[in-house]
Amino acid sequence: MEKITALILIVRKHTGNTVIVDCYTRETGRQTFIYSFTKANKGHKALIAPMNWINFSISPTQKGGLSRIKDLHPGHIYRSIGINPVKSLVVLFLSEVVANSIKEEHADTQVFDFIESALLYYDELKENYGNFHLVFIARLAGILGFAPPTDDSASSIDHHFNLWEAKMNQEEVAAFRNIARCPVSACDKIKIDGPMRSRQLNIFLDYYLQFAGHFRMPKSLDLFRDF
Repeated sequence: MEKITALILIVRKHTGNTVIVDCYTRETGRQTFIYSFTKANKGHKALIAPMNWINFSISPTQKGGLSRIKDLHPGHIYRSIGINPVKSLVVLFLSEVVANSIKEEHADTQVFDFIESALLYYDELKENYGNFHLVFIARLAGILGFAPPTDDSASSIDHHFNLWEAKMNQEEVAAFRNIARCPVSACDKIKIDGPMRSRQLNIFLDYYLQFAGHFRMPKSLDLFRDF
């Protein structure tokens, strides 16, 4: 049976020891599965969590029902994200950003590969990773088709973007465009202070609300800000 590689986005309680697992898969895009914990697999509770990587096959399901995960194994195993509370909260927040941005139930290997490589890079960063979430959000927007203009050249969203951008001051515009130009691999080179970092998060989330269409604010936003 074919193995599925997936990034867990959302885990919801179903009934008893059963959970609904919302995933982004390499093979078929956004998909939802069901998984049951038993005495034999109780160690998998830590594995079934947002932004973890899993490999599995599925059991045949009746028409209209959810496919059931079986033969579950870990995919990539993080070195630092699971034990670093800051990084753990960042990936929890980003799991909601991804979940609220991607709706397609079809494969998009470019999106999948970006998320995979970005998270693995973040996991390896030992210092100066405070702006990773901003760069991730900016680069994801580009891959999903609504990249913010990084200079004054024309773009498909230029008119609406200019109206939206007018709400920012010059310092905010400069920081926003610097982040939008930055590759994930250089996120540790961005120099902004804490207050500007907070403002940029608000700006990028507002940008998603304006240009991503179906985006909703992450529920973990207030916790993320407080932390």
